[in-house]
Amino acid sequence: MKKINYLVLGAAGLLLASCANEDLKSPGNGGLEITINLPSDLATRADEAQMKLYYAVYDSNDAVVEKDNISFSGTQTKLGLNLLSGKEYTVAFFAQNAACDGVYAFNEATQTVSVSYSAMNNSDANNTGVYDCFYGSIADVSGDSETGLSVTLYRPLAQINWGATDLDAATVQNIYGENGANVYATLSTTAANSFNILTGALSGEEKIDLGPFQVPTATYPTGTGIDYVAMQYVLAPKTSAVYDLNLAISNNAEGTDETTEVVVTAAPLQANYRTNIYGSLFTDNFNINIQLADWTVPANEVDMDGAVVEIENGVVTCITPKLPDGVTQEDLEAEGAGAVAIDADGNPVYFKPIGTDINKALSSYDEIYFAKNAVITTGQHTMVIPNRASTTIHGNGATITEGAQDFALMDSYPDGAEINLTISNLNGMRVWNGPAGTFTMNINLTNCTLKGTGLTDGTHNLVMTRRDTGVDGTINFVLQNCYVQDSQVGFHTTFPGTMIFKDCTFTTVGIPLNIAKKATRPANITVTGCDFETCGIAYSDTSNNAYDYAAPVRVVDNAGPDDSINLLVEYCTFTGTTSPDNILLMDYRSGKTWFPVKYTVVGCTPDDPSVRAE
Repeated sequence: MKKINYLVLGAAGLLLASCANEDLKSPGNGGLEITINLPSDLATRADEAQMKLYYAVYDSNDAVVEKDNISFSGTQTKLGLNLLSGKEYTVAFFAQNAACDGVYAFNEATQTVSVSYSAMNNSDANNTGVYDCFYGSIADVSGDSETGLSVTLYRPLAQINWGATDLDAATVQNIYGENGANVYATLSTTAANSFNILTGALSGEEKIDLGPFQVPTATYPTGTGIDYVAMQYVLAPKTSAVYDLNLAISNNAEGTDETTEVVVTAAPLQANYRTNIYGSLFTDNFNINIQLADWTVPANEVDMDGAVVEIENGVVTCITPKLPDGVTQEDLEAEGAGAVAIDADGNPVYFKPIGTDINKALSSYDEIYFAKNAVITTGQHTMVIPNRASTTIHGNGATITEGAQDFALMDSYPDGAEINLTISNLNGMRVWNGPAGTFTMNINLTNCTLKGTGLTDGTHNLVMTRRDTGVDGTINFVLQNCYVQDSQVGFHTTFPGTMIFKDCTFTTVGIPLNIAKKATRPANITVTGCDFETCGIAYSDTSNNAYDYAAPVRVVDNAGPDDSINLLVEYCTFTGTTSPDNILLMDYRSGKTWFPVKYTVVGCTPDDPSVRAE
C-alpha cells in the first residue's frame, strides 16, 4: 500500500380545536402562507423534482401540534397554515430526496434529524448528490402574523469532493484503466450523526466507512482539468471545524491489488459548504489543494479564512468580510475607521487605513483587519513587519495605493528569530526588503494581487526579498491564488527555503518567478496549477534590461552545491511565452556561473514546456 500523509399547495389541517374565545384564521381569510425555498443551485439538478418536505409546528411549550409531509415540484412550495390568534408557534422544515427514506429520520418530538451513514451505500446516489438534504425554521409565528413569510432552507451537510489532476496520466491509465474505469474509492472519517432541526447543533459521533464507489460522472466543482474520484456527505457545524479524512483508492482490475491511501489531517468542514480536495492523488509527485467553498457563491467567489471574496480580472472584491468576534462592518463605518485590531483586554481598537496608523497597529497587535474593500494610502516602506512570532493581516478586499505599496521587512532580525507573516485578500500589495540575520521567516500570501505599468516596470513586484551577500536567513513562502500583471518581475528572492506557488496567475510579466539562490543551503520549490499568460521578454528586446535572463519560471543556483535546489513544476499552463524558454535554470549573461538544479516537470500545457539548463 502507498500511503500519502415545488409548486404544491399543502393545506394543513387544524392545529388545535377552536375554542369560543379564540379566533381561527385560514389562508386567504387572514391565515398564514409560508413560501419554502430550496437553495438556488438546485435549479440545475434533475432530482429536485423528487424532493419531499417534512414540516412540524410547535407551540410555546415545544409540543408538536401539527406535522405532515408534501412533495416539491421545482425549488419552491407554498404552505398554508391555520393558526390561532394570540398564540405563538415555531415551524420547522426538513427536505430530502424521496429516495433517502432510510438515510434520514426526522423525529418531530425530539426536534432532531438523524442520519444513517451506513445507508449511504448506493454509488450512483452518493456520486450524484441524491443524499443532499435541507432544513430551516421560522419562530414567533401566530395567527396574527402577516402573510408572505418565507424561508430558504440550508444544508446541515458538508460535501467532500475528492479530485485528481493526474487521472489521465499514461502511467495511471495503465494501472487504473481509461478514465479511471477500475478506480474504486472508500471514504472514512468520524462525524456527528444527528442535529437539532431548530438550532443546527450536532450530536452523536460515528466512525464512517463508505464505499467502495466508482468514479463519479459529474463535473468537479472547481472547474476543468480535475477528475472526480469520490464524493461524500457528512453532518458538519455551522462554523468551520477540522476533521481527519481518509480516501482509499483501490484497483478493481483483475489480478492487481494496487491501493493508494490518501490521508488528510485537519481538513476544514462546514455546514452548507463544499470541501474540495484535489491534486495528484495517484502519482509519486503527490500534492493536494484544499478549498472551502460555499455552495451558493459563483465559481469566481471563494471562501478564505471566513471572508467570502470574488476574484475577477485580478481584483479581489470582498462580499462578506472576516472581522473579529463582536465587530461588524457597520461598527467600522460608525467609527469612521478602515481597520481594526483587538487589544489584550479583548476590546476593539479602530484606526484609519493609512500607512502610519497601520504601522503603529503592526507594532502593537499580531492580527489586524481591514474594512470591506477599504482604500489604503501609505508612503514608501511605511508599514514594517516587526520581530513578532506571528503577524496576520486580513485584507478583506482592501486596495493599497500610493507610495511603494509595500509591507517592508526590517533590515535585520535577531539571530534565531522565527517570524510568521500571513496576508490574505489584499490588492496592490508588496512584500519588500532583504533582511540580515540567521532568522527563519514564513510568508503566506493568499488572494493577493498587484498590477504594474508594463514589462519595464521594475518596482511593482509582489515579493522582492533580495540579499546578494551574507545570506544567513531562511525565508519560506506559500503563495496561493495570487495575481500579478504588467510588471518586469512578479516574485524575486535570493534566499534559500521552501517555496510553494499554487494556482497563481501571471499575465504579461517578464519574469513571473525569479529565484536566484545565493546561499549554500537548499531550496525546495513547487509550482503547481499556475497560469503564465504572455509572459517573458523577447531576447531581441534589448531595451528591457532583463531581456537576457527572462523566462516565466527562472530558478538559478548561484551558490551551490550541485542539485541543492529541487524544483517541481506540475499542471501549469504556459501561453504565448515570449522568452526563448518557459523554464530557465541558468543565466544567459556573460561571466555568470551557476550550479545544476534538480527539476521535474509533469502534466503541464504544453505537454513538454521548453526547459533550458545549460
